[in-house]
Amino acid sequence: MQNRASKLKKMVSKEPRTEIFANPSCPNSKIDIWLPVFNNFNHTMSWQRMQENNEDSWIYHLCHNNKPPYFNFVTLDHNPIEDMFVGLFHWQYRVRGLAYYSYNNWANNPYIYPNYTEGNGALYLFYPPAKDNSNIPYGSNGNRFVPSQRMEILRDSIELYEYFWLMNNNSLAQPYVSSYIDDLIAGKVILGEKSYIRDDNFIYNLRKYAGMYLSGDINYMPDLVPDCYTARCSANASDYYINFQNISNPNVTVDNITYMAVGWSDYDKTLGYGWLYIFI
Repeated sequence: MQNRASKLKKMVSKEPRTEIFANPSCPNSKIDIWLPVFNNFNHTMSWQRMQENNEDSWIYHLCHNNKPPYFNFVTLDHNPIEDMFVGLFHWQYRVRGLAYYSYNNWANNPYIYPNYTEGNGALYLFYPPAKDNSNIPYGSNGNRFVPSQRMEILRDSIELYEYFWLMNNNSLAQPYVSSYIDDLIAGKVILGEKSYIRDDNFIYNLRKYAGMYLSGDINYMPDLVPDCYTARCSANASDYYINFQNISNPNVTVDNITYMAVGWSDYDKTLGYGWLYIFI
């Protein structure tokens, strides 16, 4: 089989694990692509395998695994700006692919029953042409599905990744090698596997100026920064210790660290803290 299909790549739907790539029963068995669910992605191990063994990492999202604090482009219940995180995250962490298991599962009418098995919108990024989910005459709709807003924003995100590729001399970013694009985005939106800044103005301005730069309308990329609504966003995370318990004592001190009590108030971007409720 190896001789007959030498160009086929081997994908394992797991994050890199020593019990897989160093299994003594399969010596010299190369894994071309690792495909972990997003919440199991570890860029340190991914970069090591990429650099030392020429193995790529992709990711995929599931509703029941990728709940907050992870971003998730799949469901209706997550903030739509999270769809734009896909291209940014893939570039920053050198992820080479995105797998998604269902674009148009209409076993139940998604216009009426958005939650089929795992979460609202989980099994479709396209809607059926007819709102009652019935068949339509061939060609009557130009043979087109109806795209969701999630699909359209995801397209913008993938286009932004393509902009980065073009700006990087038509080449992919490499692990442990800083690129010009990293200076534009690092620490501004994707702050880690579980931390993000949801500033749509910054992200779409970045996309706009990248397009203008590539088209020659401007000859340099401006140094964009996300909007700052409170002093917290310009401070180090270690400067703030927050206690979300609903207690009468305004501040609690533990191990000589004072935690500011904020109770159960909803998130307020001016205050810079609060609860954000998402049901999936």
